[in-house]
Amino acid sequence: MPEINQYVVSPRELTELIVKSSGVRDGRWFLVANFGFAPGNFGPNQSQLAPGVAVILQNMGIQRELPEMRMPAELVVDAAKLAQQPREPSQKPARTTRTKTST
Repeated sequence: MPEINQYVVSPRELTELIVKSSGVRDGRWFLVANFGFAPGNFGPNQSQLAPGVAVILQNMGIQRELPEMRMPAELVVDAAKLAQQPREPSQKPARTTRTKTST
């Protein structure tokens, strides 16, 4: 059986994982990301340089939903409901993706 070398989760699943791992037990939470931008000249060689920007994912986390700042229900994880769910056995990952590696 080939070795699994990649696990992929959806943004909602990532939110649930962060809520669970941080021990949050109440509130409604959604995923946030902070990006950095680095302008420069990019190209395959010196004669083909063009202005561009590199986008860097600096960090990801969760933020509590505020009453005055309601988010779409599809983006929000209710920590109280999540805490009530029975834990799945850690032997089986929820979803895996196998990728071929070349050498």
